Amino acid sequence: MQVGIDKIAVYGGRLALDLGDLAQRRGKDVSYVRTKLMCDERAVFAPYEDAVTMAVNATKLLLENENPNDIELVIVGTETAVDMGKAAATWVQGLCGISNTCRTFEVKQACYGATGALKMAMAWIASGQAGGKKALIIGSDFSRTHLGDSFELTMGGCAVAMLVSAEPRVLEIDQRRFGYWSKEIADTFRPTVHLELGEGELSIYSYLDALEGSWTDLERRCGELNYDNEFNYHLYHSPFVGMTFQDAMAYLRRLGASYGASTYVELASLIDSNKNIKPGERVSLFAYGSGCQGEFTAGTIAPRALETVRDMRTKAQLDERRKIGVDEYEVIEYARRALLEDRNSVPRRDVGGNLYDEAFRGRGLLVLDRIEDYRRFYVWS
Repeated sequence: MQVGIDKIAVYGGRLALDLGDLAQRRGKDVSYVRTKLMCDERAVFAPYEDAVTMAVNATKLLLENENPNDIELVIVGTETAVDMGKAAATWVQGLCGISNTCRTFEVKQACYGATGALKMAMAWIASGQAGGKKALIIGSDFSRTHLGDSFELTMGGCAVAMLVSAEPRVLEIDQRRFGYWSKEIADTFRPTVHLELGEGELSIYSYLDALEGSWTDLERRCGELNYDNEFNYHLYHSPFVGMTFQDAMAYLRRLGASYGASTYVELASLIDSNKNIKPGERVSLFAYGSGCQGEFTAGTIAPRALETVRDMRTKAQLDERRKIGVDEYEVIEYARRALLEDRNSVPRRDVGGNLYDEAFRGRGLLVLDRIEDYRRFYVWS
């Protein structure tokens, strides 16, 4: 049975900050940000956005011309959860009009979460239990507040939503060619909802260990392989864009850190931006999540990949974002942080002046309306 990614959509927010401006304000080398970190701008998320609104807004793009009742499994991978018990997937199911006859849950494994969710969806479909139905897999994350610290210039976020089916239009995934590797390590972590911490050097070495271990496991299953002959393209999880230094970076250079979504943002960018890509070409995808888990996946570009990905108009969506200055960005970050763990609050729509009117109002996007006794209420902009 074929299994793979049927459709993919990226939500990169409605606000963007030029990282050259931020570097200059912080007294950092702008050319280092552009050429070494390979970041041009980053997504910034308003106080009335969270992992749920991002997941729903990505799904809304994905479900254009689709029947929500074709979906019977919804999994959200996130490390930016809004609740420690209630899954973000439950809001996605309800707000996106997906049938109640649906299995919904949330997974957490740092930046590996979306890939773990994808593999669970593949197993469900391949088992025959799906009965022709599809899975909705979402990676939704953004960075916590990092004003002035060493991580600030690599932060960002986005949500990626994927339909997984037995008739994939984007990427056919080889169910026999995979390899994974895991080891307990404290390279990066979020000990509270306010903090995002890590040891950069330790994390890079752990990433490389997981990369080597996953490839070794792949060869154990499939026999010795010639890496360059086996695949036409290689996609690697990007904790920051410059680390992987590959061609499929057009979107990530405009989003900043994209957490578990990054490998699939790269897939969409590869198909959308590479004029030479052809159906039938083989792609390797490596996912890594701190803590840690790594996995190699092998896939083949599906016959309808180019038209399916380009119909999502991701570049146009990124171009339409409202550009903000460093002062506006700092005000937004302080306001967003102030809402964390509030029992009762209403996100201010006037943060940053007219940003809500300019970037959200009338666009039919999901936003957080208020929090009452910890319960979240959402409305459409």
